[in-house]
Amino acid sequence: MNRIKKGFTIAIAFILLQFPAMTSAFAVVLPDPNQIVDGLPIYQAYDEFISHSTQLLTQFGFSGFNGPAGVGGLDVVLLTNAGGIDNDPVNGGFTFEDPAPSSTGGTSTFSGTWGQGDGANGPVLVDMLIAYLHNQLGPTANIPVFTFDLAEPGNAATRDLKIVANFQVWNPNTNSEVASWSLDGVNNGIFDPTAFITVQGEIQLTGASTTVYQANNTGSGAYDFLVYAPTMDLSAYTGQGYEFHIFSEMKDLNGSKEESFLSGTFTTPTPPDPAVPEPSTIALMMMGLAGAFLRGHKRFR
Repeated sequence: MNRIKKGFTIAIAFILLQFPAMTSAFAVVLPDPNQIVDGLPIYQAYDEFISHSTQLLTQFGFSGFNGPAGVGGLDVVLLTNAGGIDNDPVNGGFTFEDPAPSSTGGTSTFSGTWGQGDGANGPVLVDMLIAYLHNQLGPTANIPVFTFDLAEPGNAATRDLKIVANFQVWNPNTNSEVASWSLDGVNNGIFDPTAFITVQGEIQLTGASTTVYQANNTGSGAYDFLVYAPTMDLSAYTGQGYEFHIFSEMKDLNGSKEESFLSGTFTTPTPPDPAVPEPSTIALMMMGLAGAFLRGHKRFR
């Protein structure tokens, strides 16, 4: 029965891929990471990932990055401690595995995998994930963007945390990894599980103009960081029944209920959408096809 259900899900996702939606009016395209503002880079690299501070992007003059985070259904929730939150459904009617519960109270560490079926409605299929991205963001959105809400206390001794993560395309038939992207502190394209990076509760930079740019990421309720891997084009892995897994580990936590999402709002810099025929052109094409069919039908009667 599970095999039939999974096959049906793959078929639905494949059909959805054939009719991608146009880019959402609400989609926010991330800036070209090669840009320099006031002598400063606009991102930080962590192995295969690019990380943007939303507050710094806003101060650098980019718009659309100062909205609130939340679990209102627009994004797929990966990590939260909000009660009763699931991914059934999210925006567009899609269903994904429920989020992992974030650490609270006296727990200072977190370790878990989203997407492999540990939670309800799992596992997560690459085909369904691509269909969701296309529905939300348009037909060129093949690279997911992930958001992170740092919720640590504001004092200097406790406002940072450490994290590593590994993102995998997984073949459930052979129980083996097909592709992976690592977020850690060693720039080698290989997941180094002990090379934790520091997620800063406060960032301060001074530009060439001596302007000071500062981001206070403590407290909950806002997208603090946007991260993505430029080479994570998941369209290369569709149609095979592959799964998408995210393993993450955090430490130096202070029970402040961090949250993470797979974004249905932000998308990576991409080429412009292909030109779409005008309705009149589509009608002419359909008439031409119908005429060709009728001529062929008469020929073989």
